[in-house]
Amino acid sequence: MSPSVAPTQRNKIYHAVLPLHGISLVFAVSGLSGDLAYRWLRKERDALAAHRERLEIELEGKNRVLEAERLEEEQEIVARMKGERKRCLDYEQSKLQEKIEWQKFVSCTSRPNVMFESEITTYVTMVREEKSDRESMESAIEKCKAAEEVVGDLLELYCKACEEGDVIRQDWCMHYIAEIRELEIELIDAATAHLLLYIEKQEANTYSQVYLQWGNAIDALKVGFWGHLQSKGFRAKSIEHSKIQIGLDLPKAIQMQSAGHCIGVRSLYTTFDSAQGKDPQMGIGGMIRVDLLSIPPFSKKVKGWTIRQVPAPGKELMKLPYPNTEHTTASTAIAAPCKIDYKVPAHVLVSKSPVVSWWDASLERWSTEGISEITWEEDTRKISFFTARLASFSITQERHIDLPYKHWNMRPCDDLTVELTVQAARYELRFMISEDGLRLKGPQMPELLDVMFEAGSGEAGGLSGPSGRRPRVRSPATLLNELRECGLNLMPKNSDADQLEGYTPKHPETQAVGTMNTFQAEQRLPVQRIQDDIGARMTTLENKMRTMQSARRLDAFVPGVRPGLPVSPQARDGREINPTATGLNSKRLGTIRLKSSVASHNNSLVPGEPADPIPGTSSHGKWLGLRGTTESQANQMLGSLAQDLDELGENPTLPVETSEPRGDSEESEGSVQDQTTSARGETATIPDGDGSESPQDSDTSYNAKNTLSEYNQDNISARAYSDLSEIAAYYDIASSVHNKDLPAERALVRIRENELHEVFNPMDPDGDADYQALMFFPDKCCFVQSLEGISPCREAMAPGHVTHSSLYLCFDKHPSPGPAHAEQLQRLEVTTSTVRFVEAVRQTMQLMHLLSFV
Repeated sequence: MSPSVAPTQRNKIYHAVLPLHGISLVFAVSGLSGDLAYRWLRKERDALAAHRERLEIELEGKNRVLEAERLEEEQEIVARMKGERKRCLDYEQSKLQEKIEWQKFVSCTSRPNVMFESEITTYVTMVREEKSDRESMESAIEKCKAAEEVVGDLLELYCKACEEGDVIRQDWCMHYIAEIRELEIELIDAATAHLLLYIEKQEANTYSQVYLQWGNAIDALKVGFWGHLQSKGFRAKSIEHSKIQIGLDLPKAIQMQSAGHCIGVRSLYTTFDSAQGKDPQMGIGGMIRVDLLSIPPFSKKVKGWTIRQVPAPGKELMKLPYPNTEHTTASTAIAAPCKIDYKVPAHVLVSKSPVVSWWDASLERWSTEGISEITWEEDTRKISFFTARLASFSITQERHIDLPYKHWNMRPCDDLTVELTVQAARYELRFMISEDGLRLKGPQMPELLDVMFEAGSGEAGGLSGPSGRRPRVRSPATLLNELRECGLNLMPKNSDADQLEGYTPKHPETQAVGTMNTFQAEQRLPVQRIQDDIGARMTTLENKMRTMQSARRLDAFVPGVRPGLPVSPQARDGREINPTATGLNSKRLGTIRLKSSVASHNNSLVPGEPADPIPGTSSHGKWLGLRGTTESQANQMLGSLAQDLDELGENPTLPVETSEPRGDSEESEGSVQDQTTSARGETATIPDGDGSESPQDSDTSYNAKNTLSEYNQDNISARAYSDLSEIAAYYDIASSVHNKDLPAERALVRIRENELHEVFNPMDPDGDADYQALMFFPDKCCFVQSLEGISPCREAMAPGHVTHSSLYLCFDKHPSPGPAHAEQLQRLEVTTSTVRFVEAVRQTMQLMHLLSFV
């Protein structure tokens, strides 16, 4: 039959079955034989691609099973080592705790023991019950100072909970801190109510005005009051509380909107605010609360009796709103702004263009609405602004203003002492970590001197600050919390990552895995679960191959065969191909026999009859495969088929299994592409007819890269911090630029041995090869081939290395150990003499979230 056949002849379709395995197939064709050969080669290529994928899945499954067995064996070793580390730490901490308890005992303090909730609640109840309606402001301030001492104890307990990763204890501490500070405001309000009730006893000037101040400029709590004892005659007034360095400029509109009232204005400054942790913005430099108050009617004397109106319970202190929307008229619709200025503490870092906000209690967030003309005087440290309302004000900044970290590195500089350098968004900070804790080494800024050095004088190991001040060493959480009060938030939360583009926390905050006080060995991937997973993937692949086998029923014009019926066994044994009709190179093909070299005990696949599973695998997925063919042979066959397809050229229109003519060639190619997708759910790369690689879209939701995270949701960062802290005394540890691009279940750092305490620049491209990349997973770690100067990250394991349950075992089972291998391992073991230093390093890294925000 010639290539140009009549349409009626093209609509006459014959059906032939070409088995996939273990046969030699040769068939005679005419007319469209070239088309049929082309389609057969495409189908054969798809089958071989699926076979290669099956081999890859088999190899991956075998490696994963071996890895899981290895990790299970190492689990006992890791648990024993971590358990010994915990025992050493408990012993050292018990000795420190005994000293702390003895110091508290000899101090004879009456403060409650904040370790016990009952004592805290008892203290709060007693203070409330002792609160009197005749409380003086001096007495209230003294009680507030005593309450702040209890808050200090709670903050110490909070910092310890942060170091241990005890989230429940952290929330518990913050709850009682907020309750006690709310009690302090109640005490000040009660004293203010008593002051207003007996205001006539206070000395007033010739203009019937009262000026009162409590505290000093450097106090953590200070109060200023101004009162006008007449309901008329008020003019715009400038109030200056010079002792506490607070100033107010009140417009005349205040009196107009408070008609019928004698008014007073109270200015209350505290170093704390009422909004901690409730808003993406954070207040720095304390909070100033400005309240417009109504002075109750004065007492009267009648026949020797003093008659005084006593306010109803709960209404002792009447705060007037400004602006007052209830009494607003057309002339006062736009309230005149008030000017407020106060001095910012010397330890607070303030930007050149600060932002002042007021606290919206109804929405529990900071707002800048109505605030204008903000002025910052750096020399006098005074900030002034105009506001259209009276409320609680503070300088605010974003909590993540110092995030992300550009890079960080840690290097040993002395025995059991390391220097940590962190390049934050605004400053480069340098810390020294030792067994005593953490201290700030730089930058040398006036605002940070009180954090860096003790208040006293003297030498400390040859290290001294200004005027001989000793370096100040605190526990990691305590020092970082003090820096947060200065305006440097280096204790981020996972929620801060929502404000940063492209950053994902490496571990959920709800987990406390990895802390030494709550350490437990992680659960490994069971071998059975891996087998079930691989079996499920093989089932998916099996179904695809069955679909391809059914699709191999090619339509052919075979004389003597009815349309839609399979060919005879003789046709299945083999038919001659006419090279001229097919268009193939006759010199290369000649009279050829297209045959499958993948014969196995499953000689052919019949839909509905599963192949025998591989011995030792899960029965949940029947492992279908082309037996007897290796991966290299499959790749070679694919290459040969690609050459055949290349000679055949474009895929012509082919008939289908129906009596209707086949559609366009795009439909045919699309069906082939659908059959070559990867069962892993990833983009599969299959050689095209021209030998190039083309990605095929996935049609499943499986992702092999996320397999481990689906089984194990351990805290990967805490695991990494625990392992890295054990080598910090002998290795440089540096961040990696590739860490940000890795998913949440993987973290990447670089390490370099540095026994001689030398100084290296981890950002130097010439020294990139001196560092070894180390990758952490939820349940393992390994050395990888990643280099800073090569993108994307090379995640393949370093030659000869395999994954292990801990970093120590990666060193222990190094494929090429050095001559001092045993001595090196002995140094890395945690003992009672090194456990405090190791724990300080771990706590510092975990509190700063060095792997999540770099």
